[in-house]
Amino acid sequence: MKKRWRFVLILLASVALFLLVLSVAVQVMLAPPRLTRLVNKYANQFPAVQIYVEEANIKALRYFPNVSVVLKNGFVAEKSEERLDTILSFYQARALIQPAALLKRHISIPRLFLENAKVHIYTDPQGNSNLDLFSSDEDTLDFPYRFSLGRFTIRDTLLFTYDNRENSLYYHTGIEDLSVRLFRRQPDIPQRHRDSGILYTGFYTGARTFTNTLVTGKDTLFNNIPFHLRGRIAIDNVFDRFYFSDCQGLIGEAPYLLNGFLGLHQDSLELRGTLDIDTVSFTGFVRAYPDPLVPIENVPVTHIPITVQCAIDGAYYYDTGKWPSYRLAVSTGKGPLALPEENIAFTSFQTAITATYNPANKDYGTVLLHKLHVKNQALEVQAQGSLASYTDDPFLQLTATGQVHAEEWAECFKDMPEHQAEGTVSLSIQTEGKWRHFNVDGIHNIFLSSHIETPALKIHIPDKQWFWESDSTSLHLNIHPDVFLADTTGRYPLAGSLTAKRVHVAAGDTIRLDMEDAHAQLTFESADSLTKTPELYAHIDAGSAKGTIGMHQIVAQALNVSTNIRQTPSRRSGTRTRRDTTTRRSSSASSERRAFARTLHEFSHADLQWDFGFDRETRQLLRQWQANGRLKTNDLSWNAPGFPLSAQMHSVDLELNDNTLNIHHAAVKAGQSDVTLKGRLDGIRRALVGRARLGLDIHIQGDTLEGNELIEAFRSTEIRSEKEEAATEDPLLIVPGNVSLRVLLEVSNAYYRHLHLKDVSGSLLAINRRLHIRDLQGQSDIGNFRLDAVYATPAKDSLMAGIDLEMEDVLLEEVTQLLPSMDTLFPMMQSFRGLVDLQLAATTNLDTTMHLVLPSLQGACRIKGHGLVLLDGETFSEISSKLFFKKKALNLIDSIQVEAVVSDSRVDVFPFIMQMDRYRAAIAGSHHIDKTFHYHISLLKSPLPFRLGIDVQGTPEKYKIVPGRSLFTNEKLPAFSFRIDTIRINLRESIKRYFDDM
Repeated sequence: MKKRWRFVLILLASVALFLLVLSVAVQVMLAPPRLTRLVNKYANQFPAVQIYVEEANIKALRYFPNVSVVLKNGFVAEKSEERLDTILSFYQARALIQPAALLKRHISIPRLFLENAKVHIYTDPQGNSNLDLFSSDEDTLDFPYRFSLGRFTIRDTLLFTYDNRENSLYYHTGIEDLSVRLFRRQPDIPQRHRDSGILYTGFYTGARTFTNTLVTGKDTLFNNIPFHLRGRIAIDNVFDRFYFSDCQGLIGEAPYLLNGFLGLHQDSLELRGTLDIDTVSFTGFVRAYPDPLVPIENVPVTHIPITVQCAIDGAYYYDTGKWPSYRLAVSTGKGPLALPEENIAFTSFQTAITATYNPANKDYGTVLLHKLHVKNQALEVQAQGSLASYTDDPFLQLTATGQVHAEEWAECFKDMPEHQAEGTVSLSIQTEGKWRHFNVDGIHNIFLSSHIETPALKIHIPDKQWFWESDSTSLHLNIHPDVFLADTTGRYPLAGSLTAKRVHVAAGDTIRLDMEDAHAQLTFESADSLTKTPELYAHIDAGSAKGTIGMHQIVAQALNVSTNIRQTPSRRSGTRTRRDTTTRRSSSASSERRAFARTLHEFSHADLQWDFGFDRETRQLLRQWQANGRLKTNDLSWNAPGFPLSAQMHSVDLELNDNTLNIHHAAVKAGQSDVTLKGRLDGIRRALVGRARLGLDIHIQGDTLEGNELIEAFRSTEIRSEKEEAATEDPLLIVPGNVSLRVLLEVSNAYYRHLHLKDVSGSLLAINRRLHIRDLQGQSDIGNFRLDAVYATPAKDSLMAGIDLEMEDVLLEEVTQLLPSMDTLFPMMQSFRGLVDLQLAATTNLDTTMHLVLPSLQGACRIKGHGLVLLDGETFSEISSKLFFKKKALNLIDSIQVEAVVSDSRVDVFPFIMQMDRYRAAIAGSHHIDKTFHYHISLLKSPLPFRLGIDVQGTPEKYKIVPGRSLFTNEKLPAFSFRIDTIRINLRESIKRYFDDM
């Protein structure tokens, strides 16, 4: 037994001695200088690569039975004519090798140590890599040794760069220290990542990096971000697939836990796994966050803690930029947050967000806002909602409530213009709809429910000259899009209301709006669910309202306004009709076109109709939209520079039905006039666009109508055509062809020129460019009157006027003052003074200066008077001297009745009896428009013992009186009254014929 143990000990000692001697021999034979030459000699077997080490050393005893190989200051570089491109450089590399394993054709390195190294791997766009330089075309045999690595350690920095221009992938990292230890068993890789022919090697890894940059295509995923890692990693045999298990560390300042798979492919970067970031500051997280996923332009400054959970399953494709499916959950704590670039700061901020993207499940990007709370001195907002399909057709859902404190705006929002603000605004909003519909054109397709309320608010922006002040204001605005679908019965897609105790708005120096006790409603709906014709309805109630634009001002008390605006339906109807229906419709359309052609012909004289001053765009809007509404107010007043009178209206009730304005009641006071209006205006919209007549049917009743003021006021505001020249002293008055007018007048007191008229009634008609005063009658301070008159303007060079006038107990001199043309027709009227009864009917043409064309004058006149005074004139003095009239202070005429007709520039005075002084005479004669006359006087009763006739003929400047035979022997004169009555009746009928259709 002892011999056996002795043998074993001797054997072991011999082996140890042999190994020791062998190690010493190797150490002596492979001294550093010799070993360095051998390494540099045999390492440079690749013609395109230069390998160099400054010193090589072997330590055989320190790590016995392993051998330690140490290389210092070495590099591996690509040879080229221009330069050396370094692939690998290091300060020191140390490897432990197991010599015994070499006998089994196995290179086993238990430990590999690298210090202060740089690695650069490059692949050009054609796919040529600098690693290919180590391969040789002559090598046809496989490498006969297996290779294994137990632990790999890096100290004092490793800079690694992977630049693959073929796959548009760039990665750079700076490793401060690294420790990699080999698994003792095959790593547990999920089956979906175990491709055939691919072997994985697993490591326990611990690494600290101070910079990481990853660029894929045109997107920079990471840029100079520190990265710490500790966990298990499995790598395939071609180093393009990585599996991470329970890896944790830091990305920048963010601690993380990583489990997943990373695959480097020619066209994509495959990412599958989960990443959890627990409790990191918001600013630190944003700095480490991949910008292409959700770009953040302005990085907020805050120390709010944030928690992130991310799951990715898919691949990122370099060419298309397509992202893999992912789920991202982010939640923050509560704390202050600032946006320095926007000059905005919040004293409290908290949110929770979930974002998902999975096209395979028809999830094209969804962001769920579970919670958002924002607060600072100026506002406090709480919101939640979602944004679906944000990569395709985003759909937004949002619910928010908040408060705004106007006094603090300037402190919290530094970039706001200079302003003064006071008050608090509370708001509540709920909305949903596609993002592309949140604009003016698509707003009817979204859902909105909002409420804004403020007890008092005042805002003044001096630079913009804008001012707002309100008390107890509440605003509701709602939109329901389902009404625009054909199978719905909804009524109000857009509905809003505004209630305010007081509102004052000013814009610039010219615009003002003041309202008290105001309530407004607004709705926008579909008038027809099939045609989806839009319709707008608005209603306003106000205790008082005042509006100012420039020098124009309007004030209303107890205002009630409602309006309805609807798009004009298209003329085109449905196409599903039978042949006979189509035929009838075509026939009807032809008739409409013929009528339309006549209408165009009727209004072809643009200078003979009323131009409302609208441009083409305005006319197009009037054609496209129909308006209906009603206005009620207790008091309404306005001031306008173009209308010099101060005007007020009381108890106003107006109703607009598309083309018709009904004036139910309106008490108007303008200047001294005080009347009440009732009636209607027809064809408004079509008349404004030049397609029809404007019909006016007005009933005017009241106490006072000051005609002189109104005529002057309307003359200053007369609407004229663009072709009309500047007004002259005596302008041509044209009755517009596109106006049809009927005015009924009943006033107690009216004033015209110097006359005071009482109990005036009558009507004013206008149609077909003709104006008719019908049955205008009343009392005046110069006598009673009744008037029918016509004024026709069928063309600018064809003007006609007609008059049928009856006056009772009127002063004769007033007749000549009101009707100046009577002096021309009856020169003898200038010689009489006193009260007469007048009947006059006449028609005549007018020239363009509004003067009578006397040759066209036709008419009849009857004058009857008692107690007239004949003025002393040259003609009367000569006659009275020859007939021995008594000299009296007044030449009184007991009675007179004159009848005359006018035609062909001649006035025929029928025989009439005149009683004066001691004489009774029968008078008859005629005179012409050229002022020549011939009158005969037959003395029926006189102091003379014989009968005498006197002829007076000539002109007013040169005449002669010739005694002669008496033509009339008694008072039974020829009866011509029937001729006067017939002429008057004919003239009346000719006047009325113009207005048979009214």
